[in-house]
Amino acid sequence: MATAKKSTKTAKTSKTTKATKTTKAPKTVKTTPKTTKATKKVEKKTSKKFFIGIIIAAIIAVLAASGFFIYTKFFAAPNISGTYELTGMESDGEDQSDSITVLKGLGLKATLELKEDKTGKLDLFGDSSDITYDKEKINIDGNAAGYSYKDGTLTIEENGTKLIFTINR
Repeated sequence: MATAKKSTKTAKTSKTTKATKTTKAPKTVKTTPKTTKATKKVEKKTSKKFFIGIIIAAIIAVLAASGFFIYTKFFAAPNISGTYELTGMESDGEDQSDSITVLKGLGLKATLELKEDKTGKLDLFGDSSDITYDKEKINIDGNAAGYSYKDGTLTIEENGTKLIFTINR
């Protein structure tokens, strides 16, 4: 009898297992698009184009920045606007700076004011003149004179006379 009970239990167990299998919910089928070789190639080409586009944009930005630097460094006129004080003078190669010191001692000033709109005023010991300038010449009351600029020092030269101005900071 003991064997009969065991087989009954086994039968019951297998019946419940079968019942459990039939009562399970149906599996949901995931519908993901299949990746084909053609779509993989398109994705690769698209990512390559995007990467190449970013590299080209970076190169253009670097070239634009360096071009601006080269232009401002070598071709554009420096911004020389500001107020300058006469600090030196040469006439026919001889230093005349002592004369400037004497006149300053008497309370007379010699200044040059250059504005960003390329105009200005020259005041030489009480005598005032209007100025216009470009990257090569300064026109003082209509008379053109050459000039040079370096490190805050502006030198105007005409007919063997140099006026040396230093910018006031």
